[in-house]
Amino acid sequence: MQLSLSLLASLSVMASVVAKQNGDSSVTRGFLGKGTRLQPDVVAHSLSDVEEEWKDMAIAFVECNQTLSDVQDMAACARAPNAFQKSCTTVVNSVFKASNGDRDNVQEYMSEVCEQSSLTGWKKDYCRSLASNLVNSMSLDAFDNRQRLSSGGLCKTFWSQFQLAEQARLEKERVQQETIETKQAQARAEAEKKAAQERAAAEKTRIEQQAIAAKKAEAAEKKRIEQEAAAQKEANAQAAKKAEAAEQKRIQKEAAAKKEAKAQVQSEQKVASERATNEKKTAEKQKDTMKEEKLDTTKKEMKAKDGQNDLTARIMAMKKELEAKNAKKGISLHNSRAEKKSDCKCSKKSRDEPCDCED
Repeated sequence: MQLSLSLLASLSVMASVVAKQNGDSSVTRGFLGKGTRLQPDVVAHSLSDVEEEWKDMAIAFVECNQTLSDVQDMAACARAPNAFQKSCTTVVNSVFKASNGDRDNVQEYMSEVCEQSSLTGWKKDYCRSLASNLVNSMSLDAFDNRQRLSSGGLCKTFWSQFQLAEQARLEKERVQQETIETKQAQARAEAEKKAAQERAAAEKTRIEQQAIAAKKAEAAEKKRIEQEAAAQKEANAQAAKKAEAAEQKRIQKEAAAKKEAKAQVQSEQKVASERATNEKKTAEKQKDTMKEEKLDTTKKEMKAKDGQNDLTARIMAMKKELEAKNAKKGISLHNSRAEKKSDCKCSKKSRDEPCDCED
């Protein structure tokens, strides 16, 4: 700040020197003239630095008043406007002296200074406000301005405007900051709410997926058990079928064995029967042979007894005739025979020969 004020003061001295060399009318006409023009860009640059300091003072004053708690703090808050008053007075007096009290020159010069590129935004606004206060405090009479103008009242007015504007700006920034913070808080709340909803949705999805997975696992397990049961059933059926086939084969084998044994028995029985039959036939044949031999023997013997047989035949004929006669007479042949037998004496020579008295 001291450097800026020194620069303005030096510019003011340079203007005074030029005014003395060329006369008052030259200063009035040539304050912004080619020969005596104070460089607006240099002044604007210096004013930019000064406005930075003024702004810091205003902020310090506003913040100090917001946190004011006792008389000691109030005294501390007064340091900012006092410093501003001193700085502003130096700047305003420099401009007054350089302009030699000419209002139009001040207005034209300050307009050119405020349009410099080093003054933008709020700095341009404060430069124009300072220029407006300077011009409004001056009359059209340059002499009157030189005699009566005082920077004290002007700087107090400008300070009030400056700190009120800064207070409004700070309040606006505070409201904007609060709005931003509120929006940020709302955004955070919305983000947290959204995140919570997303977490809840994700948890719900996870639970649903877990339930689906559990259901699938249960269905897979059920299917596996059913498949195992079906496989076991099939295996049991196959085993039963094999066992049945084996049992059937065993039965068939046993039946075949029994049949074969039966056939063997039958064969053996047949062989035995045939042997017995053959033996019987042989025996019968032998018997027949023996009978034939006996018969031949008997025939031979009978031939020898033909005569005797003829006698027997005649006797038998006589018996029949007698029986017939007895039957007519009611006499039993049996009795007759019994009686006859009682008188008959067997004269046979062998056991096989008949008795002479037999029928």
